[in-house]
Amino acid sequence: MAIARSPTLDSAPIVNAMTVDVEDYFHVAALAQSIERSQWNQMEYRVEHSTRRLLNLFDERGIKATFFVLGWVARRSPELIREIHRHGHEIASH
Repeated sequence: MAIARSPTLDSAPIVNAMTVDVEDYFHVAALAQSIERSQWNQMEYRVEHSTRRLLNLFDERGIKATFFVLGWVARRSPELIREIHRHGHEIASH
């Protein structure tokens, strides 16, 4: 027995939303008791490399996303923020 399906539901494109938090591991609230904000400048900074990897992956797949950027990251890496924009992604404040 075949199940009847709605033609409007079957033909409608699937729409997904993709977001990225642009922050580093030491920014997360769970580490706030272990890593004080005054120590952030001394921590290994990985966000630029990680974000560029995502930008390349998203380009390969034709994915556009909203990148929620931590203000501290935006101040430290303004060129990264411009690069996200050049790749056609939305930038928002985290």
